[in-house]
Amino acid sequence: MRATAAALDPAVIPRMSGLARALRAIVWVTAPAHVRIARGIERDGESYRSRWEAWCEEEEKVFSADGTRERADLCIDGAPTLPHDPQREFVVFG
Repeated sequence: MRATAAALDPAVIPRMSGLARALRAIVWVTAPAHVRIARGIERDGESYRSRWEAWCEEEEKVFSADGTRERADLCIDGAPTLPHDPQREFVVFG
């Protein structure tokens, strides 16, 4: 499913799963680990690879224990293959 970003008044709060309990709505944005690592290295440089790999491993543990994805009101695919306009749309998954 595609959704139009203009319909939302977004706030991005990265890496703060504990805060999710106090929010009015939880939005889960995800992508495969290899995509997240590649994006992080592209932004931060190759010298951060080991930090990104460790962070992804720790992130999986934290989110699994916290049940963040299961409690999300909206799940967004951060690496969609469905055709869309990334400037105006995002891909929602169930």
